[in-house]
Amino acid sequence: MFLNKIKDKYYYNLLNTFIEKGDVIEIRSLIKKIFISNNNSDLNILNNYIRKFLSEQKFEKLFNKSLIWVNSFEDSSCKYINKFLENILTHNNVSFIEPTRYVEELYDFIKIRNIFKVEFEDMCNMSYVYQYFLSEKNKSLKIFNSSASFFETASNIYFTHYFLTRSYIYIIKNPYEIFQRNKMKNISDNKINHMQELIAGDINDIQHKFEGDTYSISENRQNWSTNVSSWTNPNVISTFRGFILREEDLASDTLQKLSEVTSHLIQSGIDLQLDYSYLQNYISENPFIIESLNDFSISKNELKILDRDIGDIANKFDYKPKF
Repeated sequence: MFLNKIKDKYYYNLLNTFIEKGDVIEIRSLIKKIFISNNNSDLNILNNYIRKFLSEQKFEKLFNKSLIWVNSFEDSSCKYINKFLENILTHNNVSFIEPTRYVEELYDFIKIRNIFKVEFEDMCNMSYVYQYFLSEKNKSLKIFNSSASFFETASNIYFTHYFLTRSYIYIIKNPYEIFQRNKMKNISDNKINHMQELIAGDINDIQHKFEGDTYSISENRQNWSTNVSSWTNPNVISTFRGFILREEDLASDTLQKLSEVTSHLIQSGIDLQLDYSYLQNYISENPFIIESLNDFSISKNELKILDRDIGDIANKFDYKPKF
């Protein structure tokens, strides 16, 4: 233990020397040796270093900027774009890790580190460290899915950082259809719990459990309006290179929307070709169809509650209930 402390002190002093010199190559090498290769390393110390690096432009090259987010209020809304990204990246010989839920990747990390619970406070405080570790697995692009709301803490920590994230695609689904599908699933429920998913942010702090209850990760989804507003905020879109996609627009003109997604990825620095013949062939084999609801009924009382909580944001994206 004593020798380990001496060794750690030596490495920290050496790291600080390289930081003063701005030697990115040596800093990366030492970070890997001290923290990434050592499953018992102090993540709080690394967190302080990462925050420093992220605050100064000269350290940008320390980061792979390999994360692509495909996010939505509902996980199921990400499937079509996930499949498209896999196909077009493969078609263009771009190295990537297949799409996966962010919480599942994080679970693998915390298991190795013997961290049994990640609360929302931990997500806020350690977000950059978690994503740094996941991005450093290799230099390939990583496509993560999350239903969490974008967040900003009082200490200016965000859901992600533009040194870590290449870009994101946020998919919007009709909230009235989400409500109706939930209602159909819970037809015998007299407490209208099918509505709570949309309007009650306090119950949408989702606890993901792994290996029974051994490991848990909190994902702060919030209500539909908060979730959508957080990712469609103009500052967030500009800073983190976001692309907003309504399912209805994807269904009505799939070629146009997939060409826009491709252009967005190209503008984000990914080496793709905008090939319309490829896109047309892909769409003919993989059409995007929104499953229609045969019974779409919303009572006046239900509509009153929904409009109170989601009406403004729903109107902004041209969503209205069907009767």
